[in-house]
Amino acid sequence: MSRPGRDLLEFLSSAQRVGRNPLAVYLLGLCIVAGLSFLAGLIAGGEELKPVERLMPHGLVVGWYLLLFGGGLVSVIGIALRDVVVSLLVERAGLIGLGAASFVYSIALSLVRDVATAATVLAFSLACVARLWQIRRKLHMLRGRS
Repeated sequence: MSRPGRDLLEFLSSAQRVGRNPLAVYLLGLCIVAGLSFLAGLIAGGEELKPVERLMPHGLVVGWYLLLFGGGLVSVIGIALRDVVVSLLVERAGLIGLGAASFVYSIALSLVRDVATAATVLAFSLACVARLWQIRRKLHMLRGRS
């Protein structure tokens, strides 16, 4: 028999063991919402490009939002998985997409002279890299135990 309270405590305990931070999970949720919002507008034919996005190739903007949505979703799915190793591997896959897309997008933003936004997006990319490094260390430690 499943006990929801106990299951939630086990999940939170597992998440804490692999270094999940509620603020990071929240930020990944924002990535999903931002990407989905743009993509829904694109599908409906009424997406609103920000002024700086009008200066960039449309494919780059669409790719950014696709990876924002997809990378965020894959990372959150990874966080929700119970098997620690699989969870970290799936989260890592999502963060690779998010980190790479953020890095490329920050360069594009700086080329159109939106330096403040470029710096923010670059900082997010660096945060993805930092988490990837944590995951690498954790996987190395877990594999060393097996």
